[in-house]
Amino acid sequence: LHTPYVFPESGLFGQGFKIHKRITSLPVMEAQRFPVYKRRMMLKATREVINLTDDDVNYITARYDEGIHYSDALIGDFIKKLRSAGLLDRTVIIVPSDHGEGLFDHDYFFHDFNLYDNTLWVPLIIKVPGAEKREIPGQVQLIDLMPTVLELAGIEPNSDAQGYSLLPLLYGKEAAAGNEYTLAESAVG
Repeated sequence: LHTPYVFPESGLFGQGFKIHKRITSLPVMEAQRFPVYKRRMMLKATREVINLTDDDVNYITARYDEGIHYSDALIGDFIKKLRSAGLLDRTVIIVPSDHGEGLFDHDYFFHDFNLYDNTLWVPLIIKVPGAEKREIPGQVQLIDLMPTVLELAGIEPNSDAQGYSLLPLLYGKEAAAGNEYTLAESAVG
């Protein structure tokens, strides 16, 4: 999910907050990228600084939650359609996430200013026919998706390809895959 967090409202989130009027009236281009640090938001076009109240912070976080809810509903609808078409049991489904959001933990809102767990440890959901449901406690990387998909398709990756197939993990044949470490870098600092 990315700002400006514009999703159809379900009425479950974002209700009852007394928020700064500028936050709800931001043009889409302005709302896509604005620096937020220590509860201060600077608008790029005007350089205006808005000091965020608890309600402002809670509203912005609620809009993020609304996006999660909306995305979950779309994925659920897709799975229902696969099931009703008789395709679910023979379909590979991969739902990756490239990063989390700061959501004001550690004074940051976005994901590109920090390297904390809330931005680095994100879900990766893979449903493979014949594999039992399981949670993999170790770390994997997005770079592992290509060798995984190629192996599912019966295609040998190039010799210089990076990453490790996750199929042994998914089928319970291995407890861990790949490296014990991961490189992460920030756009700031």
